[in-house]
Amino acid sequence: MPKLSILGLIGLTVIISGLAFAQEESISITTYYPAPYGVYREMRSKRMGIGENYYNNSNVCWGDVLTCPGGSTIIPDGDLDPDVDLVIEGNVGIGTASPGAKLEVTGSIKLSSDTPGCDVSNAGVIRWTGSDFEGCDGSAWVSLTSIGLDLVYGMHSSDQCTNLGGTVVTDGADKFCRFNQASCPFGWFEYENWSTTINNVRATLCGVAPHCRTSCICGAAICCAPWTGTHTWANIEPEVVTYTPVVPCAPSSATCSSTIVERGCY
Repeated sequence: MPKLSILGLIGLTVIISGLAFAQEESISITTYYPAPYGVYREMRSKRMGIGENYYNNSNVCWGDVLTCPGGSTIIPDGDLDPDVDLVIEGNVGIGTASPGAKLEVTGSIKLSSDTPGCDVSNAGVIRWTGSDFEGCDGSAWVSLTSIGLDLVYGMHSSDQCTNLGGTVVTDGADKFCRFNQASCPFGWFEYENWSTTINNVRATLCGVAPHCRTSCICGAAICCAPWTGTHTWANIEPEVVTYTPVVPCAPSSATCSSTIVERGCY
């Protein structure tokens, strides 16, 4: 065999052996997307369902794509509204890692104006008009800042008054609450001097600092001042009387006010 042919045969053998070796040592790399775990710098999706029930698209899917054969415990027929782009099964936290409700936000929430009309399809929606907060009651947009707050100064409602045991009364065009107690409930404020009072006196044991009492038994050891006077449900300040002790108490003086038993509040 010619020398050139032998050399050519040897070269061909080397090439075939090399190819065989390369095939035996080849590495297969598989890329999973999305990856089971990892961090993405950007993620874009036309739609997304999050949660155990939404994970399997044979149970829950978008109705305009296909009709699901089964369904889940949260969507019996399995079909999602085609207009919904994001569905989440569990709680959502914004600014918090442990939301205690379907949506919990740590921070401020900003609302903007919403122009569509109000009907049963968006009942419960709230919006900011630019000057007031409004809510859709299923038929019309209503103010959330003044709804039902019909008492004077717009801080409380008649229902709140009666729920606390009070009675709604009027002073001309102003409505306020009449409470059967000496002071207004927490968060309420006195409306002018509307009140009812009972008598009070200042009495003291000899040698003891004066103090107010609603009754007094005058005797050798007790000194009594005149009754303060009273008024029945009127816009009047509590009555005040000056106490001047009599024998046998040591000379001193002080004042005593009538006791308030009803108070007007708003």
